[in-house]
Amino acid sequence: MTAATFGDLLGPARGHLGCAAGFPDSVLRGESAVAAAGVTGRLALTLSRYLADIAPYGMAEAITNRSLRPRIGAAVDAREALRMAAAALRAAAAGTHSPRGEPPAPAAAGLAAGDSLAAGRDLLRTHFATSPDGAWLPQSDWSAVIGSAPVTRALAAEVGSWSRQLAFLLTRISQAAETDAAVPAAVRHGLAGGCQRLLTASAAITAGQRPGPATLADAVLLQAVPANAGPAAAAAR
Repeated sequence: MTAATFGDLLGPARGHLGCAAGFPDSVLRGESAVAAAGVTGRLALTLSRYLADIAPYGMAEAITNRSLRPRIGAAVDAREALRMAAAALRAAAAGTHSPRGEPPAPAAAGLAAGDSLAAGRDLLRTHFATSPDGAWLPQSDWSAVIGSAPVTRALAAEVGSWSRQLAFLLTRISQAAETDAAVPAAVRHGLAGGCQRLLTASAAITAGQRPGPATLADAVLLQAVPANAGPAAAAAR
């Protein structure tokens, strides 16, 4: 059996997000807006973790270390913006009434997209083990490919694209919620703040890639990364 690839997980994730974006404005109200805040917060946090894998540097180091490439510094900036977006959205959803049963349609699509994205990150990490001091240890021939400039460039571009698409979806939900008495004020504020931070993340990645943007060949290489199903991968998990 052929091992699953990153592209196998990325495709469904895009489809689920496209499904959520395709719902009419009339569906993006009430419980849907409340649920979307929590779900989008989870998505933003997952995206921030991708960038933490690419650029494991603190803000101070990213500012003062002149040897870091612009795209790495931009990834750090975007990572922090995504973390703030996640915090704002999850705080907005906390304490609100969560309907029982299946979540509203847009939130359900968002949950499915989030699951696929989280699984994609897990797939990439099967090629590494973690040492006691937190360092990543290569576990396959693909490890060097995953850490290469083309793949990290493509991965950052994917995160930027997702951040932008989530921001556009949140803009629609936020606008619908503005006149909806069923949506608490805290949720409305969280949606607006999350949207702003998502756009900041996308803009940071775009700016960081201007000297050398991701190419189609980079994206194809990223999508071709297979899961590492060997004994070392099982130990890494």
